[in-house]
Amino acid sequence: MTRDVTFTPSEGDYIAANLAWQARAPHRRWLFWLTLALGVLTTGSILLSLARGLSLMDAVSDSAIMLAALLIFLAHGPVNRLLIPRQVRKMLAQNKALLSPVQCQWSNEAITFSGKSGNSTIDWKDLHRWFSDESSFVFLLSDRLMLLLPTRALSGAQQEDLHMTAVRFGPEPR
Repeated sequence: MTRDVTFTPSEGDYIAANLAWQARAPHRRWLFWLTLALGVLTTGSILLSLARGLSLMDAVSDSAIMLAALLIFLAHGPVNRLLIPRQVRKMLAQNKALLSPVQCQWSNEAITFSGKSGNSTIDWKDLHRWFSDESSFVFLLSDRLMLLLPTRALSGAQQEDLHMTAVRFGPEPR
């Protein structure tokens, strides 16, 4: 089996990888707990106001700032998901080379991406993180810099080999 593949990334590949990363991003955990705590505090504030004999409108009015913050936190994820396709289109318009053919090779020591915009050889131990899903393997050099390899470019054996190589030699997948 060859540990080498050439592919041409598409806009859809970049969108899928960014959506998958947003769903796994570390900020999602603290944002969840912060939203949950704010929801409990807002509900408690409204219930306390109702227990003091205020009308529902007055109770909601007294908790308006917490309620507004809660709505902002709840809208954060869906709004970001809606913005990702536009952000990807803008990125690709600014750097058309990202849609040119890329050759990817991997070994037990490193993974290499070579294309029109340059070459990157990353030792497995130097990766910040990596993950895979049904659409791609995503290798992160930082929380904002990623290299992607669409699974459509790989055979089943290559997908299994790349996954096992990354598990053995790369950072723990998150």
